[in-house]
Amino acid sequence: MLFGARERFERPAPHEVTAEPSIRGLVRLPGVVTLLVVYFMLNLSGTIVGPIFPLFVEQLKGTAQGAASTTGMLLGIGGMVAAVAAVTVGRSSDRLGHRRILVLSTAFAGLFCFPQAAARTIAHLLAIRVLFGFAAGGMSPTVNALMANICPRNCLGRIYGLTTAASSVGVAIGPSLGGWLASAAGLRLPFVVMGAMMLLLALTVHRRVPADALGPVRPADPWKTVRPPAVDEAAGD
Repeated sequence: MLFGARERFERPAPHEVTAEPSIRGLVRLPGVVTLLVVYFMLNLSGTIVGPIFPLFVEQLKGTAQGAASTTGMLLGIGGMVAAVAAVTVGRSSDRLGHRRILVLSTAFAGLFCFPQAAARTIAHLLAIRVLFGFAAGGMSPTVNALMANICPRNCLGRIYGLTTAASSVGVAIGPSLGGWLASAAGLRLPFVVMGAMMLLLALTVHRRVPADALGPVRPADPWKTVRPPAVDEAAGD
């Protein structure tokens, strides 16, 4: 961070300083509470299968031998697909609208959870994880863009502190909930619950995120030099 990143920060002059909204004022902005719930639910649903996934892979293989390496392979391939999707889908959301892409990504990710619960072979699970990874990869960049669209630029540090807190709570609760569901009703139930959560989340975003956060937002390029319009010298003649 000291040597690889640059920040173009300029402290405003005293006469330019305006009153900044408090945390309470930020959460009262239209759509902020809904998006905080989205951050929480994304991380809750995304981690709910974490503690049982290796056991599920072992169950599909029918033996513990090689289960750890197979689990790593499945998670690694899904993560790589999600990384590619985050770039491509995030770029598309700037043109098509962040809310629209978030709804589609979350809905498709939820739909791809149910076939995972029904998987019978490792190959079947791998194919579904690839599709799930592509859908899930578009969620984080779009929800971040939505939050940036509806919050004042001088409050992004505080608002992303709230989003990180909401995400952390989801990460803390998700594995515990998944472990409890698996112990109560089997290893396949957490996938079903994860899918239902994501579908509910897609519906919530579609109905509750305000139109102002639809995107795309195209701020002026700070690196681009704006040339003044040419003056018609003949006009004065």
